[in-house]
Amino acid sequence: MTNPTTLRILAIGNILIGTWLIVIGFLSTVTFANIESVCAPELELPFLSALKQIHYANLFTLAYFVFAVGIGCGLIVAGRGLWSQKPWARRCTLLCALAAVALVAAEAIFYFRFVYPAIADGGEALEKIKLAFAGRSGLVALYGLSLAVIMGRRTIQQALPAPIVPRTTGDSANSALLKVSGLEVAYGETLILRGVDLEIAPGQVVSLMGRNGVGKTTLLKSIMGLQPARAGTVEFFGQNFTHSSADHRARSGIGYVPQGREIFPHLTVQENLEVGLLANPSRPTKVPDEIFDYFPALKDMLSRKGGLLSGGQQQQLAFARALASDPRLLILDEPTEGIQPSIISLIGDVLRKLKDEGRIAVLLVEQYLEFALRLADHYYVMEKGAIVLHGDTKSLDREAIEPYLAF
Repeated sequence: MTNPTTLRILAIGNILIGTWLIVIGFLSTVTFANIESVCAPELELPFLSALKQIHYANLFTLAYFVFAVGIGCGLIVAGRGLWSQKPWARRCTLLCALAAVALVAAEAIFYFRFVYPAIADGGEALEKIKLAFAGRSGLVALYGLSLAVIMGRRTIQQALPAPIVPRTTGDSANSALLKVSGLEVAYGETLILRGVDLEIAPGQVVSLMGRNGVGKTTLLKSIMGLQPARAGTVEFFGQNFTHSSADHRARSGIGYVPQGREIFPHLTVQENLEVGLLANPSRPTKVPDEIFDYFPALKDMLSRKGGLLSGGQQQQLAFARALASDPRLLILDEPTEGIQPSIISLIGDVLRKLKDEGRIAVLLVEQYLEFALRLADHYYVMEKGAIVLHGDTKSLDREAIEPYLAF
């Protein structure tokens, strides 16, 4: 991935060069446009004809550099890691790049079709103009080529949707289901995640621990595609998902239960569950019965609006909605926060069943240490946006991790 600082430097340079050449192009355009009325009596017709053709060709270049400034602005947006959040900026940048390439091609055709013949008819007086114009056209072509090389790969990666990953791929106990490498995430210029590395194997339960504000939720959002990465990679089933959209990740097998539940309050329980079915690759026509085996209380509330449920009931609904998508990785952000003990016990039982089945891996952020360690096979501890400790829960040293969990 291109370094954000490099992108920023390229973008600013692109805008400055493009703006300067727009000014030069505008002045030369005005000069060529007025040359006939000012100097017509003193100039021979072939010379005037050649200058007119150069003037028309110059209009192509002038428009080209307008698009070059647009490309520079798009690179600034990309350098700030906002293309995933602002798809219109990504599309506009791509359109500017395509328009710039089309204008370079059009100018080349126009130059050889009209300008060269006019210059040839103008005699020796136009030889210097011929050389200067040819040199300028060459520089424009090199400039366009350099832009294509600099931004082409990143633009295509982020503008085109990645194929949905088959959920049977990589289901081996010896391969990582999810692999996060060197992940950096920032809000504006403030770096939140600093080189995070994390792995989850198929069917494994992993607990992510740390104080409030150390970046746990930001890491989950980045894995889910809700917060763009500034550097590093996120791989799922061995495929690079770093720049994939959240809906693509959901359809590929990542389920997400966010902190605060975030169900649809104006939809019924039934409709909320059907939203989860949209990401299910088997396209079931009704909610699977196993969902109600996990959360039997929901079966009696199917016609009730989500916003009328209690906190514990909403948490069950959010959990069930994620399971309805038939995920291979389930991400849970503090599922026991603010709910009654009986629901906490129910959620623990469901997670234990999922673990015993071994079909779904779980990434669990949880404040209750005992709850997390009863379920987890592996743990990670975060501090100041970085992983400071990790290992198997069987060999966990409580005295070593307690300083990172105190509030």
